[in-house]
Amino acid sequence: MSGVKIPTMWQAAAEDIITPLISEQMPGFADLIASDKYFAVSRGLPHAWILLPLTQGITNQSISKDEATAIARDYQNILTVAFFKTYLAQAKEYRSYLNTSYFKTIAQAPFSLSLVRSLPERE
Repeated sequence: MSGVKIPTMWQAAAEDIITPLISEQMPGFADLIASDKYFAVSRGLPHAWILLPLTQGITNQSISKDEATAIARDYQNILTVAFFKTYLAQAKEYRSYLNTSYFKTIAQAPFSLSLVRSLPERE
């Protein structure tokens, strides 16, 4: 990852048991050298839909697969449009959607959405 210099949007799930946030996702994001990097972290959504019952057991949430899927798709669509309009279409007005306050605005209960722009360097 240390060779990636282009703008990057990295999406992760906090309760991901396949690729855990702290041991696998965060170190990879921290290694990115791109100056424009975005780490979108959702809470309560699974890595894969087959794991939704397990994730719900961990988070004590009871929401249908269809509801969770719809929210995850909303997040994916909103974030990718904002990111690609900003960096591929060079539509700078979309950059205003790539910030913490906007992520909080679009978050849908019970699945929070956070944005991290940088992490402390690893030793």
